[in-house]
Amino acid sequence: MILRKLIINILCSFILIPIILQTKYWVDFNINPFLWHSSILEFIKDEFFNNNLLLIISSLSLLFIFLPFQLIKDYYFKKNVSLSFLKKTGILTIIVSLVIIVFGLFSNIWQITWYENFWYLVYAFGFALIFTALLYLMIDRYVEKRTLKFENGLNKA
Repeated sequence: MILRKLIINILCSFILIPIILQTKYWVDFNINPFLWHSSILEFIKDEFFNNNLLLIISSLSLLFIFLPFQLIKDYYFKKNVSLSFLKKTGILTIIVSLVIIVFGLFSNIWQITWYENFWYLVYAFGFALIFTALLYLMIDRYVEKRTLKFENGLNKA
């Protein structure tokens, strides 16, 4: 069960986070990254595996976003408190917002007007919604079913 959590969180942070960060190529049609590469495989190799910034961001997202989120879920799970999807989304939104605020202290997000920074909250909520759903489908549902089977097996004995 711990191995499953570890693998899924690593896949989310080292595969899905770089893909999400590269969506600027899909949104802005004036940018065509394929012009500099001879094939799609070369583009993937150059952008995802040779870009140190994506590796750093993926590592930081694993450390500061996914690890605390999993620890909070595990804490409530051990206390036999069931977290709803909305509560999990709220927790992940708060974690992502705190990361944005802390790393915003070292960047220029505080130099723009305060109401323009609300886009970061929209981003944090969208990020939380996507990854909470994904982690529920890949980890939480499996853990809850396994625990329910284990409890039912103990109750019958």
